[in-house]
Amino acid sequence: MKKSVLILLLFCSQFTLSHASTIGFDAEDSAIASGDIFTVDIVGSGFPITQGGGVDLFYNAAIVNVLSVTFDVAVWGIGSSVGAIDNSAGRVTDIVVGAFDGPQGTFVIASLELEATGVGLTSLSLTDSSINPWASFGARLTTAYVPGSVSVAPPVPLPAAFWLFGSALLGFVGLVRSRLHFR
Repeated sequence: MKKSVLILLLFCSQFTLSHASTIGFDAEDSAIASGDIFTVDIVGSGFPITQGGGVDLFYNAAIVNVLSVTFDVAVWGIGSSVGAIDNSAGRVTDIVVGAFDGPQGTFVIASLELEATGVGLTSLSLTDSSINPWASFGARLTTAYVPGSVSVAPPVPLPAAFWLFGSALLGFVGLVRSRLHFR
């Protein structure tokens, strides 16, 4: 009887914890223009203590490209790696992290350095990595993935007033130099 109650409690606690875990994005709140390089964090929340896991990332390669993926080695001390960054297909496979004493609650999984290569709106979506599912003490965790998006605007040209001011300033400098030269 004691064994069956203990097994039932373990099953219920894993079931409850597995439905509270989500993974999404925490993007910078600044305006992004074509040609900009910016950072987006992949963030986990609602996790029990986890020893790690992995995700695959998908995006529109005509709008953004992934330059690099970095990890906080103080948090993810073992086995953190990136399978492949494929900017032609718009995906990064197997962003994998691992730790003996992993984090819990809300934490940054990885930071993505992106370059805006086009103009428009791209969705950022995540799925489970096929090689490393999320786990807590050997039990697989079910995670919900929250999609994100990045909006890239065309680069802002310098206004005509700037060019007019610059040419007037150069004219003024030339006038002063010519007056000094004739004295």
